[in-house]
Amino acid sequence: MPSAPEPTRSPSSEAKPTSSYDSLMRLAILDDCVQDLVLAQEQLTTRISDLLSRSNTTLKIGQQLSEAKESLASVNRYVAMERKQVRLRAQLHADAVQSLNARRQAISDGRECQLKAEAEVDEACVMLHQSRQMLQQCKADIKSQQKRVANDLASIYPIESIPKQPLNFDICGIPLLNSSFPEDADDSTAAALGYVAHVVHLLSCYLAVPLPYPVMPQLSTSTIQDNISILQGSRIFPLYAKNSIQYRFEYGVFLLNKDIECLMNWQGAKVLDLRNTLPNLKYLLYTLTDGHETSPSKEMGSVEESTG
Repeated sequence: MPSAPEPTRSPSSEAKPTSSYDSLMRLAILDDCVQDLVLAQEQLTTRISDLLSRSNTTLKIGQQLSEAKESLASVNRYVAMERKQVRLRAQLHADAVQSLNARRQAISDGRECQLKAEAEVDEACVMLHQSRQMLQQCKADIKSQQKRVANDLASIYPIESIPKQPLNFDICGIPLLNSSFPEDADDSTAAALGYVAHVVHLLSCYLAVPLPYPVMPQLSTSTIQDNISILQGSRIFPLYAKNSIQYRFEYGVFLLNKDIECLMNWQGAKVLDLRNTLPNLKYLLYTLTDGHETSPSKEMGSVEESTG
């Protein structure tokens, strides 16, 4: 076989000088170092990035923690405020319950008192009805006794009309003119006025009617007292003409007639003429006995027994 032709060398393809082995080794070592440094740089960058990421997370956590603490403090304040409100409302509730219980007790006590009062009122109504009945009975008994007393007085001191002398009467058989007396009136007039004074005094006592002019009956020397009028001198006036000043005697008879008028007004009898002493007294006794001449039962005794 024919051999291959040898290649021809051009002038440019001639061998040139290169780096030495040591230089190449140093270059290789430097390249490895650079690669290690780059790798270390990348690792450091990665670690720094991780650290920065962790630091940011820690900062966020710290910020969140701070916010959480602030929120917790706010919540605690709100909880404390609400607890205070709860305690206050609990105290108010307790006070309200206590007040309600007190009111319930007061209502219960009030109902008991009301029931007791109603029972007492019912009992009082019964007693009031009984008292009214007793009062009516007592009034009837008093009225009956007053009639009896009036009848007894009318029988003890009979007042009769004088024949053929209209409006002239006598008492116990002694005539008495109607407030018209002569200056020399005898003792019979004084005796008649004494009887009238005694009857008026007894009626005042038995009827419990105070006289405006108190009478002091002493038979024919009876007197009457004026404590009302504005007077000078003695306030005691005689009911007898003997040894007395005429105007004082006549004024005493006037006061006696005023006492009779007072008794008649109490009885509801009408006075036609104040000067008619015996007619007015007889009419008074007539109205007290309701026109009956017979006296009622004398279970309480008679005037004779009372004055005897």
